[in-house]
Order: sequence, then structure tokens, then C-alpha cells
Amino acid sequence: MTWLLALALAQPYTIEKGPDATLAAGSKGSLELRIVIKGERFFLPPDAPLLVKLFAEGDVAVERSLLKREDAVDPRPGEKAHQMTFRIPVAAAQTGERGIVRAEILFYVGTPTWSREVRETARWNVSVKR
Repeated sequence: MTWLLALALAQPYTIEKGPDATLAAGSKGSLELRIVIKGERFFLPPDAPLLVKLFAEGDVAVERSLLKREDAVDPRPGEKAHQMTFRIPVAAAQTGERGIVRAEILFYVGTPTWSREVRETARWNVSVKR
């Protein structure tokens, strides 16, 4: 039980978001999100859900509202993974000045004997240049 408590206190993962973006009006770009599992003991289980729900506000739009493991840069199907990287395609409005992209992330951190659900969020500011 002490081991589980230690896991709860010491997060075995990090959520790394790429930088905020500046896009020309009417242009497209991408944002980056990376889930990194720390140490060799933990991993992203291959059979567990990994979902990234995307929301856009203001003068920016996302091309897709839901990304799954298979949408990752290197999804590693059927394999235990220690990191997943997503590129999030975004488009700036023809007019406007700024927008926000938010992500609600659901994934599992596992060991050979158990896994635990994790929910996190990320946010990017997007500036629109004329």
C-alpha cells in the first residue's frame, strides 16, 4: 500500500505542451502536445484508451475535436510506450486577433500488474496577425 501512496504523490508522467502560436490571418499551423512517462517501471499500456479532446475559442479553429493514440506522431500500436507526441492542426480566422485551444487529456499509466486512469488539461494561446 505504501508503494501505491508513493505513486500517487510522485507523478510518474509529465505533460509537455509546445509553445503558444502566432498565425497569419487565414493560415494554418500546429500545436504540440507530448505525454512523457518517467522511468522504466511505468508505461502507456497499449490496450488502454488515450484520448485528447480539443476545444477552440475565439479566432482559431481546430481541424479535429478528438485525437486518439493512432493519431500520435509515432503511435506504436500494440506496444508499451513511454511517450506519445501529438501535433494539433489549427487554423486562424480571416479576421480577429486571438484565440485559445484547450485539450482535455485522458490516458492510463501502467505497470505489468496494474494501470491507473489519468486526466489532465493543457492550454495554448494563439495570436492572429493581419
